[in-house]
Amino acid sequence: MLLGVFGVLCGCATNTNSCVLGNSFSIGSPSLVNTANHASKAPANEVKFGAVSGPLVISGSGCAIPQILTTVDATWTTSDPKDVTISSAPDETNGTATCVNATNGPVTVTATAPVGSTVYTPDTATASLTCN
Repeated sequence: MLLGVFGVLCGCATNTNSCVLGNSFSIGSPSLVNTANHASKAPANEVKFGAVSGPLVISGSGCAIPQILTTVDATWTTSDPKDVTISSAPDETNGTATCVNATNGPVTVTATAPVGSTVYTPDTATASLTCN
């Protein structure tokens, strides 16, 4: 029965191609251009980023995979920690970036997913944020 369940999940039981599945990891953000005003009070000086993980077909054709994305409590950093702070707490604040000062341009926000959280190896993804 386990083979039947595996075949439904990856499409391999009915396909002559070998399906190799991996994992994707990405950052979701409110928009393509993330901007917040450092002089405003929360939440206007914040941007909430989210990290998600899901299955990905690495090789093979005709491989069916479940369309499941899982939220990951990532560890977050910024390229400008003096002007932009970000929470890595394992709660609803995870991924909340706060503009402390104006930035000279876009700041890189990086999420790192730990092994075992839904990813197989440590993985990183990036987004950007500008603080006015």
